[in-house]
Amino acid sequence: ASLTSSINEFVYEHGRRYHTYYGKDKNLLPVDEVEQDRLDLHHEVFLGLMERELLKAPIKDPQRILDIGTG
Repeated sequence: ASLTSSINEFVYEHGRRYHTYYGKDKNLLPVDEVEQDRLDLHHEVFLGLMERELLKAPIKDPQRILDIGTG
């Protein structure tokens, strides 16, 4: 299967939707609207805890930035 066709394959268990792209047993969390709402709430809680700032590093005037791809 190609990437474009397999990326849209899902399995439904207990009323929740899971990706099957990496295999049926690879994804522990669902990818449905309920999970997206939970993640949005999680993000808002952490923003509140961090005084609405996305980072706390003392970045003043960066000349170079290394993105190491950790998410």
